Amino acid sequence: MGELVKERAEIGGPWPSRGRREVALPLQNDVVRVIMGHPRKHVPCVQLRRSQETDFEVTFQVGEEKLETFEVRNGRSEEWLDVNLCGDIADVVILVQVAKNKFELGRAAVLGSDFSAMQGVLRKTILGGAGVVGELFIEFVVMTSLSAGVKAKVERGISDIRPPRLAGHRGSGANGTAPINENTILSFVAATRNSLVSHVELDVQLTREGTPVIYHDFHISAGRKHGKKGRGIPLYALSIEEWSELDPPSLHDDASYYSDDDSPSLRSRTSAIAPFSQKGVNFKGSLHDGLPTLASVCKKCPSHVGMMIELKYPIPEFQEEMKLPYPSRDYFANRVLETVFEEAKNATRSIIFLTFDATLAMILKAKQSRFPVYFLCAERDEDLTDQLDYRSAALEHAIDYAENMHINGNVFAAKVLLQKKHVVPIAKQKKLAVMTYGKINSDPATVQQQYECGVDGIIADNVNLLITRMNRQHNEDLQRSLQINNSSMDSDRNGEDAGILSSAAQRLVGHV
Repeated sequence: MGELVKERAEIGGPWPSRGRREVALPLQNDVVRVIMGHPRKHVPCVQLRRSQETDFEVTFQVGEEKLETFEVRNGRSEEWLDVNLCGDIADVVILVQVAKNKFELGRAAVLGSDFSAMQGVLRKTILGGAGVVGELFIEFVVMTSLSAGVKAKVERGISDIRPPRLAGHRGSGANGTAPINENTILSFVAATRNSLVSHVELDVQLTREGTPVIYHDFHISAGRKHGKKGRGIPLYALSIEEWSELDPPSLHDDASYYSDDDSPSLRSRTSAIAPFSQKGVNFKGSLHDGLPTLASVCKKCPSHVGMMIELKYPIPEFQEEMKLPYPSRDYFANRVLETVFEEAKNATRSIIFLTFDATLAMILKAKQSRFPVYFLCAERDEDLTDQLDYRSAALEHAIDYAENMHINGNVFAAKVLLQKKHVVPIAKQKKLAVMTYGKINSDPATVQQQYECGVDGIIADNVNLLITRMNRQHNEDLQRSLQINNSSMDSDRNGEDAGILSSAAQRLVGHV
């Protein structure tokens, strides 16, 4: 039996594309979503002890509800099952029958207590007339509905929040690209002082007791007040009191900027311990600000400061390798949503939720319809052997997943999108917003190229410098045009061109 699960170091299999008796959104009660097998690791739904067969009929019965039969082909089903939890989850009993050509091979039982972890993969014994005949594998995630108090603040139907043309990466820019420390209120306000920058992207994680705080990396290389120092502390292991004691300047005393674009390694992709990077730009001398909570950012930032809130979630392989403590996706989503809806200013603020985690994106969308959810795609221009989730490993997969889960848009690595421009009209046809991120978004010509192929907006470092470069490039282009056509221009036309110069950046980002 120990040989049944065979993990592969390759991109996982596709997720189901539709639900059986799919629940209405946003959720009004708690739900368990059940997927046949374990797509990420290519584990089929049913594995028999003495057979390599992969095609079955799998029938579920939940309590007294009617039977639901799924066609399992090549170990997977095109459908998932949503089980409504109208009472206590501990009272749930799911009976599963496995058959081949309508001949019953055996049965398995799934109890409500099996879902206590809120997410994971269950491995259940299949019993037949001759004893154990094999094992059943199902992936599951529990999605709880928001509390009544929060629901009362959630407007029905998505508001008309459109993707920003230009958003500041971690505020004014990631550390090493801008003079102000990343992910701080000072950085957010400074970035949006220019009217062309309507939004800032910020990274959210939880402290030990569940307070959403703003920080990019899963670990902290930290010096604390009173001279105490620590290295490699998991952020989720800190209490909010310990978080408030962190000394922002000492977080980066021996650090250097580490962009997500710098390395194909597992750690770079999961934003593990950025201060331990061996390559990058030293950013000593940055203007520091306090380490904020999400609540303080929502309260202190003016309502015109739009927010692209990225929920950081480690991939399972990294979480296991680093023994990284982390909450369930459902709990994470609840704490962030509760904090956002609690602040009155957010009633008129443009907010978009982002995440690289496909399941978390699904949960965020299932819980509320007030703010859009965008799915970040992990495809880069390098080897993807460490990124096993089929849903985020390629632009095309991410687009399909966003459509199937009613997610509102995708965010892609700019370098990859420029190699796959054909996906933009495909996403648009599916009514999905398209944005990009990456170091090359600091180049005005690259930004303009993306706008021309239909990209709705970009996330860029040091957005104020980018706008200056946009103006400079436009001025140089216009100057060359003036020299060529100088003999045919009259004074009135010259005056008109001078007015154009002052609006160069606005035209580039689509505001004029």
